[in-house]
Amino acid sequence: MNFGIHSRVLVIGAHPDDIEVGCGSSLCKWKRNNTTIVAAVMTCENETRRKEQIKAFEVLGITDYIIGDFEDGKIPHNKESVSFIDNIINKYQINTIITHSEFDSHQDHHNTMKSAMSSGRLVNNFFHFDTIPFRRINYQELSKPTIYSNIDNFIDYKIKALQCHKSQLPRFPEGWIEKIISEANYKGNSVNVKYAESFYCKKLYIH
Repeated sequence: MNFGIHSRVLVIGAHPDDIEVGCGSSLCKWKRNNTTIVAAVMTCENETRRKEQIKAFEVLGITDYIIGDFEDGKIPHNKESVSFIDNIINKYQINTIITHSEFDSHQDHHNTMKSAMSSGRLVNNFFHFDTIPFRRINYQELSKPTIYSNIDNFIDYKIKALQCHKSQLPRFPEGWIEKIISEANYKGNSVNVKYAESFYCKKLYIH
């Protein structure tokens, strides 16, 4: 999976670090291919997390980003959340959206996804990154991705970006970054590369 110079990609995550977990390496790769990458984070609970998120974006080479002020744990799917994303789409003339999986059961992730779908109804391309691989019940446990992005040369950027979120390390299981690397390796085996990130396609426009 790749994008070119004419692609204008908006990737939307509910919380700081969601984007890096879902597709951080791919964003870094696409940015180096001169793809316009815009990142939006719906909520940020404090200034520490905001600074960590900005530092992580710097690692990935992302310079265009918007950090919203929706309440953590209570991100809505309503006029306000849809308008927030609408404004970004219009400002940057977005033609591709990537966001949380529709199978993710976390309420903030799910409402972010629904808000993105409402806003992206007229956008040409719409993708979901795979469900975040932590201890969680998903709406469809046997869901399978349909698109893979080779990140062999970019896995280190994902790791460095995740390590920027120092305040979150105590909240996650021991070795959580290693688990994410193992997940990337597992996905890579599906397409005969060492590491990959995976996506679901909701809509794809081919010239």
